[in-house]
Amino acid sequence: MSERIFANQDGTTTIICPQCGKLKQADVSKYLELKSTVRLKCRCICGHCYVAELERRRYIRKKSNFSGNFVRTANARKGIMTVCDISRSGLKLRINGTEQFVIGEELSVEFRLDDTLRSIVKKDVIVRKIESSFVGVEFNSMDHYDQLGAYLMFN
Repeated sequence: MSERIFANQDGTTTIICPQCGKLKQADVSKYLELKSTVRLKCRCICGHCYVAELERRRYIRKKSNFSGNFVRTANARKGIMTVCDISRSGLKLRINGTEQFVIGEELSVEFRLDDTLRSIVKKDVIVRKIESSFVGVEFNSMDHYDQLGAYLMFN
């Protein structure tokens, strides 16, 4: 399994050797516009060689497994979903059933977090990506003044 490294806004990253913990700064700006997965071969001064995968997302995704439901804004049809991952900008949903979505379609989603309060989150989203039963959605607003904001910051 490869290490994950994150690109900063200035096109640099900090690579941490998994063997000895030494830090190294690297310029990764030439890889930021590529669509494919970027894996870098790294060699530490301690002699350890490893592969690091460059994460270019603006916001880190957190794996999740939250059950919920959605309502299609256009026709009020309802369905069941699972939130597979979550970030400040959106969600990756697994849709239960045979619903067919289109890019740009608006939905309302509702799911329950795994925090101590089992908080209910209700958000309006826009479909941005479709891959078989998985749908990538973007929040209409990234202002999370509800429990979701606290969840993303502290969990």
